[in-house]
Amino acid sequence: MSLSTNRRRLLLGADLAVAGLSVGAYFSAGKLPVLPSSRDPADDDGRYWLHMTPDGTAVLLNPVHDLGQDTPASFAQIVAKELNLKAEEIRLVMPGTSEIPYMRFTTGSHGMSSHARPVARAAAVMRKILRRKAADSLGAAPAEVYDMVDGFRIGTREIRYADLVDGKIRTIAAEDFGDVPLYSFFSRWPKNEIGRNTRDNRDIEIVTGAELFVDDFSLSGMLYGRMLQPPFPGARLRGIDLDEARDVAGVVDVFHDAAEAMVGVVAATPSALEQAMAKVRVTWDEPHPLDDAGLATLVDVDAFLLKGALEHVIEDEELAADED
Repeated sequence: MSLSTNRRRLLLGADLAVAGLSVGAYFSAGKLPVLPSSRDPADDDGRYWLHMTPDGTAVLLNPVHDLGQDTPASFAQIVAKELNLKAEEIRLVMPGTSEIPYMRFTTGSHGMSSHARPVARAAAVMRKILRRKAADSLGAAPAEVYDMVDGFRIGTREIRYADLVDGKIRTIAAEDFGDVPLYSFFSRWPKNEIGRNTRDNRDIEIVTGAELFVDDFSLSGMLYGRMLQPPFPGARLRGIDLDEARDVAGVVDVFHDAAEAMVGVVAATPSALEQAMAKVRVTWDEPHPLDDAGLATLVDVDAFLLKGALEHVIEDEELAADED
């Protein structure tokens, strides 16, 4: 889901407002999917994920939600290789869907295999455009401009990335995504950044408490709730005592839906919620243990779909980004 405006400001600071060179465009929240997409990215989707701030810092809006593989660190290495920087110098941001038009939920290695080339192409295109700006600035042809760390050189003259951005967001046109060499995919090019052990960009933030998590946010009048789930499929409530849970200070409501076999607690604070949940007294009718065949029947989604028992919606993920 999209992050709140305040959350976006906390994550991005003022960078987006003053970004010098942006490989991409930003879309309004109302025209983006609420849930991450399952579509593989196109080769030029990376133009929405990368921009450079006026101080020459490359900022990567991480296009992947992963489950602990730390693909963002690998993406940072790719961007660093394409831009002749250190991976630790690439600033990674986990955006909401209002900051980025394409995000994918991934597991295993698929996030890397499907996103590495678009990330590399975005950085390579940024390098090409910066090289062209450096050539114009130094009065030379782009072919005469050579790479160096954090910029370019022509003979003894040097120019840094920070000297090539002027504080204005620039949208890179689709035609800029032509043939461009990818340093990170060229087998004979030294892989000085890719594959080496690096410190997670967020380590210091996590250790010092600067990294923000969902539990760090509080809205005016916000309440906390939790449902007590049956311990296994088919279990039915046999007895319930909610009196002790209701007596916990800070509890707003304790409810029981007999028809749905659900019990829930709503409290003003997380600690009150934890205390109340610990005092919910419930006993369950335990059905006979399930054998393999019975379990397979319970999890056979196709069988339920054939009966029309599950609500579902077919969505076209290829809809244009500008359609409501």
